[in-house]
Amino acid sequence: MDHALVAAPTIVWLGFAIGAVFGAASQRSGFCTMGAVADVVNIGDWTRMRMWALAVAVAILGTGALQTFGVFDPAKTMYTGSRLPWLSHLVGGLAFGIGMTLASGCAGKTLIRIGGGNLKSVVVSVFLAIGASMTLRGLTGVWRVTLLDPVAIQLPHAQTLPAFLAASSLSDYPL
Repeated sequence: MDHALVAAPTIVWLGFAIGAVFGAASQRSGFCTMGAVADVVNIGDWTRMRMWALAVAVAILGTGALQTFGVFDPAKTMYTGSRLPWLSHLVGGLAFGIGMTLASGCAGKTLIRIGGGNLKSVVVSVFLAIGASMTLRGLTGVWRVTLLDPVAIQLPHAQTLPAFLAASSLSDYPL
């Protein structure tokens, strides 16, 4: 029988603590994915893009650490499978970008603004939740499963960086 390495209340409190630190740091620094891209495109300022890249690096290192200590196995998630539904990713990314533009920021920025008392962000958050639910199991979920998900590439390996490196021709040459 599998047992949890860490008790559920501990995970909840750790998630709360990490979320509080992320929220405070994001509020203080103006962290925003859309803002980072807009800063680079509009004024050539890479400051927020570097913050975003640092956040990605910390997430990757954290995932690696959790995997190393046996707390989390990314190979058991849907994200590392060998099936790549590229059209779903493309349409979903486009819809996310349009929604992020209309909402004046991504879900993270919306949560930060809710914490600051922004009522527009409360409405955005409610519709974000409704849209996400519809995409998973609602009306748009049926369309996604019927029209988008069948258009996929079956890879001969998992969607992980080590699997791609092992499958590349570069792996034939010793370093």
